[in-house]
Amino acid sequence: MYKFIVFFAVTFLLLKEAVSQVQYPRPLKYVNLVIESRQVQMAYMDVKPPDSTTKKTILFTREKL
Repeated sequence: MYKFIVFFAVTFLLLKEAVSQVQYPRPLKYVNLVIESRQVQMAYMDVKPPDSTTKKTILFTREKL
């Protein structure tokens, strides 16, 4: 069990570092939130549609690390 916990912790830290180095196609904006009593920061991209008559919004989410 101990080896699994160490493996998980090391994997988490490596993935967190790798994700923070990703180059995104648009500038990121951030919002600070409190989720499950923890202070977290969520990044998002505000991309304007090429056609200004579009009145739809798409929101992509993913699970937390």
